[in-house]
Amino acid sequence: MRVHEGTDMPETTQQAFTRGYESGRVNTRLDGHDAQLRELTSTLAKVVDIEAQLTLTVASLGKDALARDDKAVALAKALKEAVDERRSKDTERWTPPSHLIAVGVLILAAIGVWIQWKTS
Repeated sequence: MRVHEGTDMPETTQQAFTRGYESGRVNTRLDGHDAQLRELTSTLAKVVDIEAQLTLTVASLGKDALARDDKAVALAKALKEAVDERRSKDTERWTPPSHLIAVGVLILAAIGVWIQWKTS
């Protein structure tokens, strides 16, 4: 028999039943909490794993972006050099020897046309 705290009266059967019933409810509730805590721990572990993967992905994206930027800069430089080279060739003047050759070809063509016209 159990004696109530603060009193010297013995515990009745109903009081013992109620005490045992409440103790069982508390233990059952705590068992439920243990299961919930295990589930939360598992979920948090998954979240940590996913966060680590995302961190690696973001770092990889940053490196990829830098590499892409480097390629774009190299391509832009190459295109600029090609355009500058083409423009310098477009603005080149005829040299004196090329003038002489062009005038000579023109004179020969004119003579050829004149001869063709006279012989026909």
